[in-house]
Amino acid sequence: MVFFRPFGTKHLVLSIFGASAVLWTRSKLDNGDNIQHEQNAISMATAKCMALKEKQGVPGLSVGVTVHGHLVWKTGFGLADIENMIPCTENTVMRIASISKCFTAIIAAKLVEDGKLKWDDDIRKYYSELSTFQFENKPVTVTFSQLLSHTSGIRHYTKKGEERPISEFDSKEYYLMTNYKNVDDALQIFIKDELLYEPGTTFEYTTHGYTLLSAVIEKIANKTYANIMKSLFEQLNLRSTYLDYPEEVIPNRSHYYYRRDRELKGVPYVDNSLKWAGGGLLSNVIDLLLFANTILQCLQSDRYLREKKLSIQSLPTHQQQKFLKSSSVNKLWTPVIRAETDETPELLRPRYYGFGWFISPEKHSSINELSMPYHIYHSGGAVGATSILLIAPCTNINCTDSKCGICVTILANLQSTSEMYNTALYIAMKNFMDSTKSLESSGNFRLTGFKI
Repeated sequence: MVFFRPFGTKHLVLSIFGASAVLWTRSKLDNGDNIQHEQNAISMATAKCMALKEKQGVPGLSVGVTVHGHLVWKTGFGLADIENMIPCTENTVMRIASISKCFTAIIAAKLVEDGKLKWDDDIRKYYSELSTFQFENKPVTVTFSQLLSHTSGIRHYTKKGEERPISEFDSKEYYLMTNYKNVDDALQIFIKDELLYEPGTTFEYTTHGYTLLSAVIEKIANKTYANIMKSLFEQLNLRSTYLDYPEEVIPNRSHYYYRRDRELKGVPYVDNSLKWAGGGLLSNVIDLLLFANTILQCLQSDRYLREKKLSIQSLPTHQQQKFLKSSSVNKLWTPVIRAETDETPELLRPRYYGFGWFISPEKHSSINELSMPYHIYHSGGAVGATSILLIAPCTNINCTDSKCGICVTILANLQSTSEMYNTALYIAMKNFMDSTKSLESSGNFRLTGFKI
């Protein structure tokens, strides 16, 4: 799968199975009804984002939406840099925090496809230098699937027996300034600490688990994680996605802020080299939508073959290649374990975790009277930034459009911005799903797969 931008993002083109098709353009039918519904959706989404910005006191907010592969909305609100009065736009680059885990999961899936690892392999098979893991003085194994699904027993930012801080941002490890030259060095922060529980028995969210995962991936690929990710960015043509090197000059990089007693402050210096894999990437909404649509279309790519009445074997060899197999994405998005705590809001219940992604089944919505669609997402919180990436795939098995689905992403340059998930879901469901539903009923647009 290859992306290229001959005329900028408005005319972004995607090649699937060697057949070029416009990925991001205007809507399929630029008639009056379609444009009016789209404008109404954008107007409501704008109001929702402005309300979020004002209520939370966010300096700068970026948002982007695709509907069935069409880039229908991309914009920014406020300022990326208050001191210099630089506007926040869709091109503003921010910390994406734990959305980084989605990228690492994709790398793991590629290695499985290439036959270089199996999901349930003991990680020490590939990293023999690791000491045997123990739980309550008994040897245990840790597998790739456990690391990916936060069921490994590896701690997050609190050691076993320590009192968990009220806010995650009170953890000292969030503010480390050490530059770790490689992932192995970063392992020393936690690798000798006691497991929180027996692997495979409990969900306990852990960014350190993804650092360990990336260390094993380095051994398998015989490359540094940084080089692995840079190759991925190049392959997907993500031109504004980077590792968060504090000293590098990165175009359109935002400044970051937090609030202390309601007063806006610039964040302290931090070095995120301890957690590249689980929370150390930068991006903008354009690249995140590219990434989301790539994964979505890989999942649904079999529809292209079904529509054309083709088999994958009937295509020329060079056209049989795509970034990930549909079965691989399905594996990433298959629930492994319930992913809730006592603090999980009712809106998020029930929710599950797969491999690198949260999964929310279809359920009744507390936002309005409509059913909440099945969707995949990941949120993120970093020093000075908050993020959300949400994908609502098509669930109609008879749909033949590989691009069918809605993707929403929002980035904020304020630490601990709440209501990001609610806002993204509202934008996807209440606005753009409503508008496409109206078009469907009028015969001007076909939306399949969303039970509203």
